Amino acid sequence: TGRLSPHQARFIIQMPTGSGKTRTAMELIAHHLNENGGQPCRVMWLANVEELCEQAISCFLEIWQHVGKYSVEVQRLWGRYPKPTEASFKENKQFLVASLQSLRRPLANKDSDVISVISMTTLLIVDECHIAVAPTYARVVEDINFTSGCRIIGLTATPGRMMEDETAE
Repeated sequence: TGRLSPHQARFIIQMPTGSGKTRTAMELIAHHLNENGGQPCRVMWLANVEELCEQAISCFLEIWQHVGKYSVEVQRLWGRYPKPTEASFKENKQFLVASLQSLRRPLANKDSDVISVISMTTLLIVDECHIAVAPTYARVVEDINFTSGCRIIGLTATPGRMMEDETAE
């Protein structure tokens, strides 16, 4: 069917640095946003640095202009950008890019606006996912997954960690 199944599926895309992990993920995101017709759909992209957040926005916009079938709202959640609320979204389809740091404190404090926004996530992309097993980042990913029940795709060039149990995680 071409769907990302089952609903809470998780997998990693491992490719060498510079080989196109972001573009590959964007093709999957575009398929995900296009496949459900006009049904609401929210993709969240998590990265640990603002440069990767902005790179994700640019790459998405470039790909979506060629393959997108619907209007998609793009929002940022990091640094100086205002925190989106559920009321700030106008379109049925959304691409939200956030830094892991921007979500850590609001999720720990059970911020109702942030929880409402992440609860609608249908697909989560974790850029540089090999660092997402660190306790503070792992908690963010777990909170998003627990709240939304979304599918998760990790991107990394280096899936191995120093400790074997971290690699397994």
